[in-house]
Amino acid sequence: MSNAFTDLMIARKLEKIKAELVATPGPAGPAGPAGPAGAASTVPGPQGPAGAASTVPGPAGPAGSPGATGAAGPAGPAGTAPSNVIVTVSHGADANVARPSGVAAVYWIGSVQPANAATYDLFFNTAG
Repeated sequence: MSNAFTDLMIARKLEKIKAELVATPGPAGPAGPAGPAGAASTVPGPQGPAGAASTVPGPAGPAGSPGATGAAGPAGPAGTAPSNVIVTVSHGADANVARPSGVAAVYWIGSVQPANAATYDLFFNTAG
C-alpha cells in the first residue's frame, strides 16, 4: 500500500470518529452559578386591556344648591262680585246689617225687617 492510500484511510477513519463524537453528546454538566440581578427598569410595561363596565351604580353625588327665588308673577284681573246670584244673610235682631254689594237678591233671615233690603230681596221672619 502506498503512503497516500494509508493517509486517505486514516483521514476517513478520523472523519468517522469525529462524526460519532459530535453525534453522541455526553451527559449535561452541572449548572453554573446564577448571575447578579439586573437593575430595576424605569420603562413602564405595556398598558393592560380595559376592564369590564360596572353594573353597580356609584354613590350619589352631593345635592345641588337651590336656585334663586323667582320674581312674582303679574297681578291677576280685578274680581267682580257675581251679579246673578242670591245670597243668604242671617241678620238676627239687627235691622241695620249691610247688604252685600253686587248680588241680584238677598234672602234675609232674622227677627226684624232689614233696613237695607232692596227690591226683589226676600225676608224670612224668625219672630213668627
